[in-house]
Amino acid sequence: MHPEKDSFILEVCVESLTNALLASHSGADRIELCHQLACGGVTPSFRDVRNALEKLACPLVVLVRPHGGGFEYDDREKKELLHTLEQLSDAGVAGFAVGAIAGIAWDHSLLQEMTRVAPGKQFVAHRAIDQLIGCEPLGMDRMEQIVEPLIELGFTRILTSGGYATAWQGASNIAKLVEYSHDRIEILAGGGILPENALQIIRTTEVRQIHGSFKRLDAEQPGINVDIDQVRQVRSLLDGLK
Repeated sequence: MHPEKDSFILEVCVESLTNALLASHSGADRIELCHQLACGGVTPSFRDVRNALEKLACPLVVLVRPHGGGFEYDDREKKELLHTLEQLSDAGVAGFAVGAIAGIAWDHSLLQEMTRVAPGKQFVAHRAIDQLIGCEPLGMDRMEQIVEPLIELGFTRILTSGGYATAWQGASNIAKLVEYSHDRIEILAGGGILPENALQIIRTTEVRQIHGSFKRLDAEQPGINVDIDQVRQVRSLLDGLK
């Protein structure tokens, strides 16, 4: 389902149930749950997913990625990925962030298998797409090669920084994706989203959804933790746009 035209969606990416609850209570509309955010995220534990399903009031997207450091998988990893998707789907997860590439294109057969083992679920193409785009202006031909396969497979959403390290740097490409998609698939801007740049990114790209981890440095707690003040600030900024 596409977001309402007069609403702006805030998705927060976290690596623990505690942070998921904090983000939800601070104004997140949707949570992406993963582990090991420092390496770009991997599949969270089944226990964390189950607890999140029980305790979260907002929609949950679960990252399914066997390892960090890339988006190409060997046969064993593909089998593991599909098995995980099937298990999580059966457990009640409604949305998955996935991505798999082969060279300079999507691994179409694997993406197709993903949608087959978890029918009726929402699929989000995560930032593997940024590896396909690269740090260069998006042309129409390349955009068609990247976006159309996802639409044909029934993907709901694309999470992207426009090929660059941050969404602000890739804002021009994100704007092109928004125009090209024409509501056929949702575009979710992510990568370096902060209270200081959230409105600029929205106004420049015309996205209706933004995604961030809003990291807080905390020497007393391991891992990456969410800064609820940043989440609240961005929530307030988005509400002011309505």
